Amino acid sequence: NVNLQTLVLNTENPEEIISYYKSVIDCLGILSVSGAKDFDPVWTYQTSYYDQDLILEKECRYFVNAFLRNYLGMNIRFNDLEDEFRSLADRAIEFSVNGFMHRDMQSRNIMVENDRFYFIDFQGGRLGPIQYDLASLLMDPYVELSPWVRNQLLNYSGNTLPSLLNINPDKFLACYTYCSITRNLQI
Repeated sequence: NVNLQTLVLNTENPEEIISYYKSVIDCLGILSVSGAKDFDPVWTYQTSYYDQDLILEKECRYFVNAFLRNYLGMNIRFNDLEDEFRSLADRAIEFSVNGFMHRDMQSRNIMVENDRFYFIDFQGGRLGPIQYDLASLLMDPYVELSPWVRNQLLNYSGNTLPSLLNINPDKFLACYTYCSITRNLQI
């Protein structure tokens, strides 16, 4: 009955919160690697892969329509920002570390029982960058992590996940930065 959001909101000690998130990040790495093995893209709901087309349609165009046009009432069209969006999409996948991507890795989709973490709500799952799921976790709209805590967790991720995945840490973090932007557009 307890999700990560509830656990964190009821925890005052930042070090304890960091410990929870480090465990989740470790599980995220395992999910990404083991989830991609024998994963059949036919199982996916919208698209098989997180690619430029998905970023442009489901995140950038959605941002323009839902936020800029409908919420803010701005007279901006997707085409007005298309070049910037294409550049963002290219950079978000340039150094992606592809594995199984949950695509909604936020605190309400992480259940906790007996100090173990479990992921739920997989309908957006597909093959794509683990960095996107990390961005979803650290820039969660339901749990506002302090910049200090977020930086501690990003440093932990930058040191832990690249070694698990056998990749360059700098390229891993560069992709994370752009995935953070695309995730925020979707939020």
